[in-house]
Amino acid sequence: MTFDLEATYKHIHQKGLDRLAEQKPLADPFLLTPEKDNRYGLTLIIKPPRSVIGAIKEKTADLAKAFPYQYFYPDNTLHITALTIISCYSGFSLKTIDINEYVTLINNSLKEIRPFDIQMKGLILSPTGIIVKGYPLDDSLEKVRASLRKKFSGSNLEQSLDKRYSIQTAHCSLMRYKSTITNRQALQERVEQFEDYTFGTFKAHTLELVYNDWYHQEEKVKSLHSFQL
Repeated sequence: MTFDLEATYKHIHQKGLDRLAEQKPLADPFLLTPEKDNRYGLTLIIKPPRSVIGAIKEKTADLAKAFPYQYFYPDNTLHITALTIISCYSGFSLKTIDINEYVTLINNSLKEIRPFDIQMKGLILSPTGIIVKGYPLDDSLEKVRASLRKKFSGSNLEQSLDKRYSIQTAHCSLMRYKSTITNRQALQERVEQFEDYTFGTFKAHTLELVYNDWYHQEEKVKSLHSFQL
């Protein structure tokens, strides 16, 4: 890898701890009024297999029970973002783009990519919640992102690559803050209990292009194309 992924995760965790200590976690107000949330976007995702998702959910079940007023992602929404093509925003619709052009561009970007392994290992805090750390075992995911960025930068297709942040990790969002945390120490201790726990390793054979809401809720996500590596 061309960057220090472990250092990146430690930085995210420290930012999460700082927010928690200041009692300023970044809660999403739309989680309290989901009926008002009409943010949609376009994302290329990797779905871990049921075995890995099952291990994550089994080991974190007590954590979810201990903090019932936060938003824990349902099993079928857990995913790794390979790249956010269009960040979710209010008013975005598939009617405004030609999805076939996106499929063609992505296909051309993935021609040289072969299936690759990702290890899901450990939990950390972030300013917005809890994430599961993912570790690609080679540089294939980096190559995917670099190729897509290059192709999209040379196209006229609508995109918002890296406008929120330049994604480098291979994490899975597990929990988002929905309300104030009253027992901050307990949350930190429970998360750090799984700091180095290995949930499983899987081979990414498929990248999926989806039209999605902010939380990838099953009833709101539309699968547009699956790319076999």
